[in-house]
Amino acid sequence: MIKTPKFWYHGDTLLSKILTPLSYVYLTLSILNRFLTKTRSLDSFVICVGNAVAGGAGKTPATLYLAKLLKKLDCNPHVVIRGYGGQEQGPHLVSNNDPFSQVGDEALLLEKQASTWVSKKRYKGARAAVEAGASAILLDDGLQNASLKKNLSFLVVDGPRGFGNERLLPAGPLRESQKSALSKVDAVILIGEDRHNLTPRFQNLPVFHGSLRTVGSVWENLKKKKIIAFAGIAHPSKFFETLRQQGCALIGQRPFGDHHPYQGSDLRPLIQRAAEEKATLVTTEKDFIRVPTKYQSHITPMPVELVIEEEKALLKFLKQSLVQFEEDQKSSPKLKLKKRSGLFS
Repeated sequence: MIKTPKFWYHGDTLLSKILTPLSYVYLTLSILNRFLTKTRSLDSFVICVGNAVAGGAGKTPATLYLAKLLKKLDCNPHVVIRGYGGQEQGPHLVSNNDPFSQVGDEALLLEKQASTWVSKKRYKGARAAVEAGASAILLDDGLQNASLKKNLSFLVVDGPRGFGNERLLPAGPLRESQKSALSKVDAVILIGEDRHNLTPRFQNLPVFHGSLRTVGSVWENLKKKKIIAFAGIAHPSKFFETLRQQGCALIGQRPFGDHHPYQGSDLRPLIQRAAEEKATLVTTEKDFIRVPTKYQSHITPMPVELVIEEEKALLKFLKQSLVQFEEDQKSSPKLKLKKRSGLFS
């Protein structure tokens, strides 16, 4: 799997300038794709959790967090995800018995919190979720997908990395311009320290500040032990930094490419070093899903979760949005027609 190019986050480099003409090609194709895509709507509340950059900004933790809040509001949220890295076309309701090669690692992680559908066609996946009883749809990574109308959209931003060199793919990490992304969303979830003074760019949008923290008894058991960590996510350094911030005695780290499918040749040297150093070998929950079963007993998955400082405000924001959606639905001519036809009797 591909590692995130370092030059994306190292200013205006020569390589980024050389690739800039290709960015215009990418922009043209993106505009053409949006123009040719038919946008359809559902009679269900659709929340989009997206970002403006390629690679990890924290969408999966944000989706898990929002699913938890929606349950507090007596919603039955279902997640719809493309299933990157998996072969499944869908719509397919994810089971914990599904291999990651079929549905992707993120889907298996999300399935632990809410019913999750893998579907390459987002609209079909969302429609299947509604037919299965979903009262709210969480569209994971759907900001650049125009096939489904969204009722509420969040832009997830990594505070320490920001928007990188602020160039479009492949010269930089941007999937679309900041202006374009911000025009589509209703709120921003800023994860980690704002090291690039991004907040003023968000204008009048609500900004909810989050951080990733280790959770559960696993962390308590590892506090005083030496740790060797590995990760195959978009930005492995984020995981390593989280461990350090939580006070882990990190004596070694090994990054891999995003969604890397682990093999024995990757893991045996790490397991051997951990044994020699009398250290615990840890990785992310998402990485652990991709570890072959025969090696899992040697590795400890370290769960992390998103914590939002303004949780009460975010809960209120979600509730207000849901109430507004319900009011709009009641006044919809389409809904009135359905009532008259006896479908709601």
